[in-house]
Amino acid sequence: MNEPSKGRILELDGLRGVAILSVVAFHYISQQGAAPAGTIAHHLQRIVVLGWTGVDLFFVLSGFLIGGILMDARASNVYYRTFYTRRFFRIVPIYYLWITAYIALVGFAGAQIQALSNSGVAPALGLPVYLHYLFLQNFGLGHFIGLAGAWFIPLWSLAVEEQFYLMAPLVVRFVSPGKLPYALGAVIVIVPFLRTPLLRRAHAFKY
Repeated sequence: MNEPSKGRILELDGLRGVAILSVVAFHYISQQGAAPAGTIAHHLQRIVVLGWTGVDLFFVLSGFLIGGILMDARASNVYYRTFYTRRFFRIVPIYYLWITAYIALVGFAGAQIQALSNSGVAPALGLPVYLHYLFLQNFGLGHFIGLAGAWFIPLWSLAVEEQFYLMAPLVVRFVSPGKLPYALGAVIVIVPFLRTPLLRRAHAFKY
């Protein structure tokens, strides 16, 4: 039997699986409309009502694991190149292909999609769509429905992840290990005070 690779924590892999399953269960069960009280479906909805927190759990685990990788490689001469190259080829090619496929589909068959849709609304195709190339969709700069909603709304969490990948290596590289806990503690304290005005600004942004 193969031994687990050094540095890999199998228990955290299990937690990742729990996080993914909880989010899937939340969307599949809780988002189907309120079930009649006393039914099995109603009890299932009560059980998975907090399944959305699996996204937060996944973020925490990713931050812990990526942070450990960065700390271990902090003094490397190829610190940035190695990290960003791996992140780029793991995510960006298929992500860009996904965005481009939507743009091409709407460009060639937008009228047919509109005619076959229940809402009769033309699929979105504008700046909010193109902003996905810059991983800015989590700022609430677009409100999608129909095909665009199904295609793009789940990508908000990927934007958060990529923004973390952009900033974390800089913080770990330039903040000394002794001061890093204080810097991260300051971020934890400051963030709640920034979220409210940013959230209001994002929801007030209209096209």
